[in-house]
Amino acid sequence: MINLRSVNRTMAMKLVVIAVGMLAFGYALGPIYNAISEMTGINVLALAERAAANPCYPASSSANDGHHNLNAMGSIRPSIQVTTGS
Repeated sequence: MINLRSVNRTMAMKLVVIAVGMLAFGYALGPIYNAISEMTGINVLALAERAAANPCYPASSSANDGHHNLNAMGSIRPSIQVTTGS
């Protein structure tokens, strides 16, 4: 016969391990995101923040190349496109 107390204890320990693993992954997700963004060069916001914090840091030319609506500080700028039907 299965001892219900030991089964419950085993299940509780598994759930605690899973919860701690999820917490650790959530904590590590920020640095992992930063590392991947730096490697791939897609983190335009970090480049704008770095340029704003250090005036000697060269600002990325991709921050204002028209492909997205970010100003030099990394915040979204409004964009209005007007087309004429002539």
